[in-house]
Amino acid sequence: MLPQIGDKIAGGAFTIRERLGEGAMGAVFAANQEKLDRTVAIKFIQEAHVGNVADSQMAIKRLKDEAQAASRISHDHLVEIYDTGEDEQYGPYIVYEYIAGLSLRERLDKLGALDWPRSLETVGLPLLGALAALHAKGIIHRDVKPDNILTTDKGVIKLADLGLAQFSDRSAHTRAGIIIGTPGYIAPEGAMGEKREPSPTYDIYSAAIVLIEAATGKKPFRAQKAVDIVREQLTREITAADLVNQGLPKEAATCLARAISIKSEKRHQTVEEFLCALEDTHVRISADVTTKKVRPACEEGVADGDAAAKPLKTEFVWLALFIPLLVFFISWQSRNRPEKKTLLQQKQDLLAEVSTIA
Repeated sequence: MLPQIGDKIAGGAFTIRERLGEGAMGAVFAANQEKLDRTVAIKFIQEAHVGNVADSQMAIKRLKDEAQAASRISHDHLVEIYDTGEDEQYGPYIVYEYIAGLSLRERLDKLGALDWPRSLETVGLPLLGALAALHAKGIIHRDVKPDNILTTDKGVIKLADLGLAQFSDRSAHTRAGIIIGTPGYIAPEGAMGEKREPSPTYDIYSAAIVLIEAATGKKPFRAQKAVDIVREQLTREITAADLVNQGLPKEAATCLARAISIKSEKRHQTVEEFLCALEDTHVRISADVTTKKVRPACEEGVADGDAAAKPLKTEFVWLALFIPLLVFFISWQSRNRPEKKTLLQQKQDLLAEVSTIA
């Protein structure tokens, strides 16, 4: 059973105000935290999983994993966890930071697609920063999609819902043959129900699909039905030409086509590698404070996505652009200097003539 609007939970600590949404395992509500008089988000286990013992145990396990995953890390672009508990009537719950803005899904549906530079800067960089932080702690998100990317009222992107997160330092508790994730965003190995050690390439695949959709307004699949989309994910390689036809620049299309390869070993192996490949497309990335904090470094051997390290590849690009400009400027000066001297001589000659006449 799930709470209703107006219900008091956790001994009156929270008052349910609104049902925000639901997923495969949990339902999320907006609530007022009475002691601090603030709005929070609370997730409970879905009713469908409470009656079945096996499903209930799995749902509780995932809820606890989500709480543990969120407690391992604090990041500007991850939704913050405040508390966990268990209500006598409604069972286990997690209390989260409440995000008042739209999800990326709602934003795209309402406002349409962004262009490629804006999708990379406003969605890609914060998303990849959050994923790099998770991966550095051994956590694979496994459910990256527009519905789980939220925007605050100040325009800050936050990645939510670690309900399907998998830890790389423990054995997977997903049963082989069980598909976990969302068709169209789930990595092919997840769609096949493979029981394997989680890898960053899983999230890289999903993040690339999100970037393609943010920039063009649609996923790169021809199929419409969920089952057909999954079949296409498993059998059809999306090429750079496909993505160019969808409206992406050629360099970006080449990078993203690799990131969504069917075989995980063909993708970029880390978020840092993926981001550096995106930078190599020569797309301008703004160097504001937020970007510097979330963008993983491009140097090899930098531990835990240390964003303070110097991105050498970007510097080489700027150097390559600066040198031709310098050569052009010097050449231009050389060509124009004689002309200026001639004008000066003409002026002197004119003054001399005037002086002679006088």
